[in-house]
Amino acid sequence: TSPFSDPKYNVFAGKRILLAEDESDLRDILKSLFEKVKATVTVAENGERADELLHQGEFDLVISDIRMAGGDGVSLLQKVRH
Repeated sequence: TSPFSDPKYNVFAGKRILLAEDESDLRDILKSLFEKVKATVTVAENGERADELLHQGEFDLVISDIRMAGGDGVSLLQKVRH
């Protein structure tokens, strides 16, 4: 059995996640993991793109790299709070 069949991962099922990560390999891995637990994942390759996506849709969860090109994660999360 997959570790993702554990009920504790059901918390992500049906959630809309914005994933902001500038390293493509890590971004792809995280996207794949969250999709395995039935989350809908929208990816942004930098902070600027993540900010654009925040204005275009609603998300239940934002996961962001702290340091990335085109805006840092701290600034992005401050925008989320507003």
